[in-house]
Amino acid sequence: LIYNLVIFFIGVLFIVLWANDMKVFELVSQGLGIAFVVLGSLAMTAFFVRRSNEKEAQLKQSLWVLVPQVASLILGLALIFAAGAFADAFSLFFALLLIVAAVMKFWILFAARRVVALPWWLFVMPVLVMVCGIVLLAMGLDKVGILLSLIVGIVFVVYSVHSLVEYLIYSSLEKTIKASSTDVDNASIIDIKS
Repeated sequence: LIYNLVIFFIGVLFIVLWANDMKVFELVSQGLGIAFVVLGSLAMTAFFVRRSNEKEAQLKQSLWVLVPQVASLILGLALIFAAGAFADAFSLFFALLLIVAAVMKFWILFAARRVVALPWWLFVMPVLVMVCGIVLLAMGLDKVGILLSLIVGIVFVVYSVHSLVEYLIYSSLEKTIKASSTDVDNASIIDIKS
């Protein structure tokens, strides 16, 4: 449920940023860059603070710990200062994410359909999401441009609302099954001796 709320708010954020003519994927790139720089800097600071307490032999061995921290710092700076280049990669990532999310949703729905009959309209949303992802990839991300953030935002909102409806259907079904089943835990065992 929390996952669905996060996806919903990310979708709304994408739509609002698109409405304000902001380059969403460049902002995502810069935000991730800032996160990498902050986390890399904190990890390096912790390393150097701890270093003052270590012996020389342990220090040589632990210098390799700095490699991912420095890489995080470099990646963060690249994401911040070359946001446009990474924006294309994020655009591709989100188009692929739409396709993967649709496949996962189909898998969940078909698995649930084995147990209970589901309404046909629950299958419409994964079809639309998959079509959006395929169209975005087929058109080329350079042609889609700024509309991609609007499409991803709308799909995220629809995806999260769809998942909430599924959750409510499954919760209702679970309550119905519990109410109609017999309580096995309270049954007494009869000992028959001959």
